[in-house]
Amino acid sequence: MRDKARALGEAIKTFRKQRGMTQEQLAERTELHPTYIAKLESGERFPSLETLIELAHALDIPLSSIVKSLEPDKELAVVRDADRAPDSHVFSKPREDPVREELLKETISILRECETKEIAFFRDLLKLAKRYF
Repeated sequence: MRDKARALGEAIKTFRKQRGMTQEQLAERTELHPTYIAKLESGERFPSLETLIELAHALDIPLSSIVKSLEPDKELAVVRDADRAPDSHVFSKPREDPVREELLKETISILRECETKEIAFFRDLLKLAKRYF
């Protein structure tokens, strides 16, 4: 988990610097303490989902950009409303779709390698993403 915290911290720092912001400015925009921002960026702390959302908002980037830093070699698949059957849910099967089935298999395979805390994080992230897609 420490490696993921470092990768996430580096991503936050990179996005912050790209926007010409100091840690203090980011702290002010997120209503977090500057020391906490420094600990996030150094990988000493791992933020909650709520904090990630606040950071993404303050940095004016999609949450997926920050989350993608946890596995930089992987592409995130986004399903838009136009691609989803009416009243479908994340794990319901709206229609036969081999790409979707492959994505589900790959996701389940990744989740099987995760610790309980990581699975809970991704579950919460999926719930949050469903609100916006």
